[in-house]
Amino acid sequence: MKPRMLVVEDENAIRLALKGLLTREGYEVDLAVHGQAALEQLGVQSYDLVLTDLALGHGPSGMDVLKRVKELRPE
Repeated sequence: MKPRMLVVEDENAIRLALKGLLTREGYEVDLAVHGQAALEQLGVQSYDLVLTDLALGHGPSGMDVLKRVKELRPE
């Protein structure tokens, strides 16, 4: 089973570039456009790694996303 990663990035070009690179490296990659979308995905899917931009524009920040990850999976 491939490791699953969530990439949270508000810049489309960066988001797509990261998905391509990480997929080629063997990860299964889900994308979130903003913090709220990431929080919703975290509620239904478990991830081995979350890679997030800290400044996501509107809504929850990257730090908010990481705090939620830590609450859901402290390990």
